[in-house]
Amino acid sequence: MKTVIIVDVVWKGHVPTYHQLIVQTLLAKGFEVISLSPNPVAVESWINAHLPSSLGHLSCHKYSVSPVFNSAIADGGWRLFLRNAVVSAIKSLPFIELMYRHRSSRKIWRLTANIISDIMPPGIESTKSVVFFPYLDYCFMHPLLSAKYIDKTFYFPWSGLYLHPTHMRTHKGARLSANATRIFQSNVCRSIATLDEGVAHLLENQIGKPIVSFPDITNVEFDGNLSPDSRYILEKAKGRKIISLLGCLSIRKNLLMLLDVAAGLDKEKYFFLFAGELDNYSWNTTERRRIESAIYRQPENIHFHLEYLPDGTEYNSMVKITDVLFAVYSNFYHSSNALTKAAAFKKPVIVSEGHLMAERVKRFGLGIAVPDSVSERCQAALLALSKGTDLNGVPLSFRFLEYTAMHSQEALNRAINRIVNTLV
Repeated sequence: MKTVIIVDVVWKGHVPTYHQLIVQTLLAKGFEVISLSPNPVAVESWINAHLPSSLGHLSCHKYSVSPVFNSAIADGGWRLFLRNAVVSAIKSLPFIELMYRHRSSRKIWRLTANIISDIMPPGIESTKSVVFFPYLDYCFMHPLLSAKYIDKTFYFPWSGLYLHPTHMRTHKGARLSANATRIFQSNVCRSIATLDEGVAHLLENQIGKPIVSFPDITNVEFDGNLSPDSRYILEKAKGRKIISLLGCLSIRKNLLMLLDVAAGLDKEKYFFLFAGELDNYSWNTTERRRIESAIYRQPENIHFHLEYLPDGTEYNSMVKITDVLFAVYSNFYHSSNALTKAAAFKKPVIVSEGHLMAERVKRFGLGIAVPDSVSERCQAALLALSKGTDLNGVPLSFRFLEYTAMHSQEALNRAINRIVNTLV
């Protein structure tokens, strides 16, 4: 039996859920699994809670790196100020940023190979070990990185999840995105997984290797009991429809547009929830001041829960009290498990038109797609969704169960089977 090594170098957003569910699925199939992540305690605790009989087949190791834009410098005070000043200066020079990221990508492949070799249990040959990267886009891909370099540096057969095949969805940044896929020509790359079923066949034709459609999995655990925060928000809403923007609150999430929408709708009927960690450095100075002003004023129809929202029961409790999920992300071409959450808890969703999420919303009747920069259209969509109709007043035929099945544990089992078959 081969050993499967799961490697993540960041631990935020959806990453913990993906890592832990993939590890759990492999263990359930009888594989020996080595987990490399920034939080080995969390991985071991997850398996202990969900598959304790397989703990003996799991080895967890800490692995975190500090590329130039993810410094290990402690947050706070002058250190944080200095760090962000340096990052801003480098980002203002695209060529310098490109070269720094290239250097980081080369380094991370070397470091990963060395760490795997060091932690490999005695008696296990490298040829009997395979590697899966659940977040290839993070540091492991770069437009200047070549397959030849990977073959020289990394000798374990590998596969990975390619989250953002941007060149398949838009011309913006397409050349850099396409060049970053050159590493898939590595002799030890056996297959690639993608969340975007709409471009899977195109990507397979491009790289000439198996492309596995991967479900956008999420943690849907909920015991029926609302968290204290959710109960407080529900009481504060006073029976009004709750429109929620959940997760890391960055510029990509279009927070400013939702503030515009909130200002334009009846405050007696609609209540807006912004829940998650605020990424202050996403916005420019003017935008930050506007957000800070809204937080300071705390309009009666808005609630800010500006804390990290871990995936699982706490996050799902917020989804449970929601009437409409807002996912009109700016310039976002790819998959988001906001749709999986929405389908699992039978909540209509509003998304940006023209890309993968809009295709899924239309196919499964999950909600409405609107332009990501027109607040009036978004207001109209929210009014319609709160009544269960489309923009023309026609009742929506929500096919939540079909969408949930497409992104379920069973779907993950099938995807893992296909990936493993290419590796072993």
